[in-house]
Amino acid sequence: MRSSHFPSFFTLSALGILAACGGKPATPDAPEAPIEEAAPEEAAPAEFTLSSADLAAGTIANDHVFNGFGCTGENISPALSWENAPEGTKSFAVTAYDADAPTGSGWWHWVAFNIPADATGIERGGAFPEGTIQSTTDYGGPGFGGPCPPNGRTHTYTFTVHALGAETLGMGPDFQLDANTMPAMVGYFIGGNSLGSASISATYTREGEEAAAAEKPTLEVTSPELESGTIGQAQAFNGFGCTGENIAPSLSWTAGPEGTKSYAITAYDPDAPTGSGWWHWLAFNIPADVTSLEAGGAMPEGAVESKTSYGGPGYGGPCPPVGRTHEYAFTVWALPEETLGLGPEMQWGADNMPALIGYTLNGMSLASGTIKAKYSQPEAEAPAEEPAEEAAEGEEAAE
Repeated sequence: MRSSHFPSFFTLSALGILAACGGKPATPDAPEAPIEEAAPEEAAPAEFTLSSADLAAGTIANDHVFNGFGCTGENISPALSWENAPEGTKSFAVTAYDADAPTGSGWWHWVAFNIPADATGIERGGAFPEGTIQSTTDYGGPGFGGPCPPNGRTHTYTFTVHALGAETLGMGPDFQLDANTMPAMVGYFIGGNSLGSASISATYTREGEEAAAAEKPTLEVTSPELESGTIGQAQAFNGFGCTGENIAPSLSWTAGPEGTKSYAITAYDPDAPTGSGWWHWLAFNIPADVTSLEAGGAMPEGAVESKTSYGGPGYGGPCPPVGRTHEYAFTVWALPEETLGLGPEMQWGADNMPALIGYTLNGMSLASGTIKAKYSQPEAEAPAEEPAEEAAEGEEAAE
């Protein structure tokens, strides 16, 4: 039997080739096997891409630069356009991030999410579709905040569109992310729901003379709760599935160099899967005559505890994903000012963003010292299995 897909002359020629090579032609008793056609190869999915006419040159124009903190741009967000989102995309998020910012955690310049799945871009100036949420950036408010690096520095800014497998970000109806959610928290949920992402980067250089980096002495920091290198459950967070007691560890440190007028304390996790790590503790304006804190973080008069990545002030302990080990850096900073801020009219307080505090500490500290320790969230215990005999008796009773 011949394949109906080929003319008779092709079959006769094939039989001749088989005979010439010693092959045995088909006979009525041994019918010819049908010729199977190869399955067509599936085309690879098109690449998910992001483009921007405003960033195509690889540099950021002044109209996209921040207006404030000494920068004089127009703070207009760039146009973005994307295509070929992964199958199953239910919404998008857009972020702009500066990994070069000297804060200890970079700088979030733009965070927007719950962008509908039929969107293919954002117009210049950030006109978003209905339902989109723009949440707080490291400037302290929602919406686009353009580049503003230190004088004489060139930073690279990464704009990313994230395709997500959820229509809205959150943990069910009782915990939805909103405009006040901290950028690291949004970054965590973006990562957990991501189907793919596409990025474009551009640089900006701020004119001026770069400040010379000075070599700084090191403070010795100790803590009975951290000296083993492992953080106990007493210091772990209580919430988001973690079941610690959220008690800040005690800290002691050597006195700062001459000129020290106050201290600050930070606790930071660079391993957190957020795109910028996680701030667990920020306290500053600690008087210069204080060189220790008791467990529980009872602050001396005048000290300020500001927002962490959890969204509120005060110590927030470790809470990494189950099965993951993260390392936490507890740092004490010696500072030449009694209070942090930009003069008497702009003092930092409990509502300031962690990256802004980090920027100030890195720029003005006279000395610092760090102690590190690790923490792993214990896996939840599986429910005990019923003994086989008891299970069988239960089945008989049900029958």
